[in-house]
Amino acid sequence: TSGTTFGPDANGATAGTATASTGPGPNPTSITVTSDGTAPITTGVNCWITSDSAGNTPLTGVLQTNGSGIVTFNLTTGTTYYFWGEAPGYRAAGVAFVA
Repeated sequence: TSGTTFGPDANGATAGTATASTGPGPNPTSITVTSDGTAPITTGVNCWITSDSAGNTPLTGVLQTNGSGIVTFNLTTGTTYYFWGEAPGYRAAGVAFVA
């Protein structure tokens, strides 16, 4: 999955609620975190995946974006997940996507 929009602050789960893991699946899935749909946010965005839109069931630990704004989780193809991310001034709260 690529081009997930990482927008202005929104309500949602916090990074501290996730458990330590890269994900429940066998397939590396990369997400590009952007501030406006095109420009990647660079290194240090805390990101995690949940199985529900409310953020109550974390499936991954907190991983950080690389210098290109990309974070990679191990997920199962065809499954719906919810992406969360936070950095100063920005938060993505429960963005649904299919791996």
